Amino acid sequence: MKKYILLLLTLCLCFTTMAQNDIRSQFEAYKQKRAQEYKDYREKANAAFAEYLKKRWADYKPNAAQPAPIPDVLPEPEVAPVEQPKPSTPKPLPAPKNDVESVKDVVDKERPSSNLPTASNVLRVDFFGEDISVPCDKNKLPVMSIPDEQSFSTMWQVFSSVTKPMVNNLEQYSTSHNLNGWGCYQLIKRVSEQAYDNSSPNERIALQAYLLSQLKYRAQVGTCGSALVLLLPFKENIYEVSYLTLGSQKFYIYSYGHNQSQGFRTYDNNFEYAQNMLSLDMNGSMKIGKSKEFEFTRLSAMLGQKLTAPMYLGNIALQYNYPILDNIVYYRQSLSSEFSNAILTPLRQKISGKSETEAVSYLLNLVQNGFGYALDEQVFGRQKQLFIEESFFYEQNNCKDRVGVFSWLVKELVGLDVIGLRYEGNAASDGVGHITCAVAFSQKVEGDAFTFQGKRYVMCDPTYINAGIGRTMPCYANAKPDILAL
Repeated sequence: MKKYILLLLTLCLCFTTMAQNDIRSQFEAYKQKRAQEYKDYREKANAAFAEYLKKRWADYKPNAAQPAPIPDVLPEPEVAPVEQPKPSTPKPLPAPKNDVESVKDVVDKERPSSNLPTASNVLRVDFFGEDISVPCDKNKLPVMSIPDEQSFSTMWQVFSSVTKPMVNNLEQYSTSHNLNGWGCYQLIKRVSEQAYDNSSPNERIALQAYLLSQLKYRAQVGTCGSALVLLLPFKENIYEVSYLTLGSQKFYIYSYGHNQSQGFRTYDNNFEYAQNMLSLDMNGSMKIGKSKEFEFTRLSAMLGQKLTAPMYLGNIALQYNYPILDNIVYYRQSLSSEFSNAILTPLRQKISGKSETEAVSYLLNLVQNGFGYALDEQVFGRQKQLFIEESFFYEQNNCKDRVGVFSWLVKELVGLDVIGLRYEGNAASDGVGHITCAVAFSQKVEGDAFTFQGKRYVMCDPTYINAGIGRTMPCYANAKPDILAL
């Protein structure tokens, strides 16, 4: 009897294995079929679009770049009057470190990098400190005699036949590193600058538009005199960059130099394969280069313990030359769980057992004193807003950046809503604007307050040094701010 049972079990196991193998083989066949259909669809779309590009392009006038919305900030942070008790710190705060130079070292490793070995069929690209290899036979890449419809159509056709391994490689890299739209553009820009040297700016632009399209992003070229320009639509509004309006969409102009006084010509982009808009959102999942543990010395001094968190230096380098966006994009940055946990865990322990007001007061003082104060021009030589993780990395910032850090800490650690408050310059402030924030407590808290969407928010200014909850900088006490929903 045992023999029959054993035989039966063996037969069942065999049938199960055969069924599993059959299912697996069917799935692999399905995957291969879908991959082939995908490949055929892209090839047909490229062929049809190359033919479409031969049609005469239309004339367009450029729109001037919109001035940045970020107001000037106080040359020095205002300090609360002496009668306001000043919270003590364990020891004198160290001067903020300035890691701009280390980031610039990574940023400067680009186009083209002579110290990287090259091969005839491989491009070696330094992507913000990460050395990557991209398959490409430079001998087969096309050149453009003059920037016109026929030339670009021909280049598109040639690209579609000689860059397939390159496209597959870039798809895999962008997916595995969770690159956002700006990251993909920067990657492709650096690849094009390795594929073509400085004497071929038009070819670089053509390749950028083609590769972005193959990664399903909307991108196109235009002509401005003898220069080819790249036209990119973004989900977010960008400042300080001129653009064309095509339909109802802004297409921002990027180039290696063009005569602004000349008109632009381009086409209606109907490339059906590429329908995604580039996004500048930082969702916390992007990983460029190696992760490194950084200590935040000023915050460590205030906490009385070492505060560190892992950060990707390549991410920081990518953000170094980020476009200027609306404040809210920076404030709504998502952060990696590794970074968030490293920062939030010790702070959660510090405020454990405290009331709402005690916890918020602690975090307010922490942000007021845990970062050095510096104007953008002092640190970067230009206007720049910091993402939340950049404030920690540089350990210095100003009012617009502190709003992001403080609101993140309050929402994550205390669970309260926060709004931003943007003040225009006035006579009392010598015409200088300011950004701060306010918190919606669950119980009434005394102090300067604002009503927004039915809730009462109490002033909490992370740049009014040592000022407690409810206190407004005197120069803005009688001013009415614009409210930002964070």
